[in-house]
Amino acid sequence: MRTINIVTTGLFLFPLLVAAGCTDDSGTTSGDDEIGDTIGDTESSTDGTGETGSGDSTTDEADTTDEADTTDTTDEADTTDTTESSTDGIDETSEGGGMCGDGILDDNEECDGELSATCVDIGFAGGELACAEDCLYDTSGCVDALCGNGVVEDGESCDDGNMDDSDDCLSSCVEASCGDGFVWAGQESCDDANNVPGDGCDDLCQTEPGEIVFEFTGASEEFVVPDGVSSVLIEVYGAEGGTTVSAMNGCGDSPDVGGLGGMAMGTLVVTPGDSLFVYVGGAGAPVTAGFNGGGASCDNANSCAGGGGASDVRGSGETLEDRIIVGGGGGGAEYSCGGAGAGAGGGLVGGDGEGGDSAAADADGGTQAAGGAGGVGTNSGEDGAFGIGGASATTLHSGSGGGGYYGGGGGGQDGHGGGGSSYIDGVTDGATTPGVRSGDGEIRISWGG
Repeated sequence: MRTINIVTTGLFLFPLLVAAGCTDDSGTTSGDDEIGDTIGDTESSTDGTGETGSGDSTTDEADTTDEADTTDTTDEADTTDTTESSTDGIDETSEGGGMCGDGILDDNEECDGELSATCVDIGFAGGELACAEDCLYDTSGCVDALCGNGVVEDGESCDDGNMDDSDDCLSSCVEASCGDGFVWAGQESCDDANNVPGDGCDDLCQTEPGEIVFEFTGASEEFVVPDGVSSVLIEVYGAEGGTTVSAMNGCGDSPDVGGLGGMAMGTLVVTPGDSLFVYVGGAGAPVTAGFNGGGASCDNANSCAGGGGASDVRGSGETLEDRIIVGGGGGGAEYSCGGAGAGAGGGLVGGDGEGGDSAAADADGGTQAAGGAGGVGTNSGEDGAFGIGGASATTLHSGSGGGGYYGGGGGGQDGHGGGGSSYIDGVTDGATTPGVRSGDGEIRISWGG
């Protein structure tokens, strides 16, 4: 702003000039033209302020002159114009006294350029605070306190930005540890929510060796794969076929007997929590078919016996198509003596019946593709089928087929039944052994540490 200082020396000299002035012929005292000009200028300036009258004394005029000097009346209009011009420029910049973007934080701004606060400072859990174009905070990059947001907040020991309980930070934002009930992938093979060994999961959360043995119950059972177990060894034993009452009582040391059950074993890849359905075969008996596929018998206990049931493990469901591994059941024997008898459970192929009173009436064992053929005679037996042994002749002296992947054939009159086949295609490193199990079947499932 330009300010003009008015020099008023002439005004202060005015009373002295009047006193020293000349008297004209009329007796009027007057100064020279320069003094008159000075008086005129002073009156003009004083009139501009509207504060001085024409009737004042010389002393009053001097006072007036001082007042004019104080208010800087000379060029007042120029000064006013200059000030107004500068003031107008500030008003156009910002009513609050500054401009957003000038780098100066004003009262009506939260930020201007460089930030002095963070998301945490203004109540958020974290994130990236920005300054918007209107010089207010842009909080779109800030995050609220929440487990799983990737920011470790008060009360959290970790926060990895996910809700996965299998890594080193649980969904509760607590660091993973043995005994927390969650299996830490790559570090633990099990976690049963305690640190007690001897319960299948040791105090370091490593799986302990284990085995479960399933005996015959006459119904299916469920096995749930334990934590930390990725594979199991399965051994299945089919049940023995039946022997008639007369053969046991009337043949001394050489009765013809029912076939022994077969064995199958192999390794199965599993996932903890998977369910396997277990079917343990029941032994055949006079006039009674064994549970899980033994063939039906005629109703004369002295001369007819039922086939033994197969033992198997099923995976995704409980139908015959869901079987993973099968141990074949032995065939049932007819009443005859000589130390021979019904076919044994497989092997991949079930044993044939032999030594019956009629060779043609002895039935064949089941295979991997079909049931065994039934014995032929005055009254023939039925062929075996998928999972089921063939029924024996309905008259005297006949044994029925054993259950299996495919069942053995039923004996005709005077013939023994065939054994059922075993199955290992659902496992790895599979193996079978025919004719090793007496009585009811059995299943063993084991796993290593």
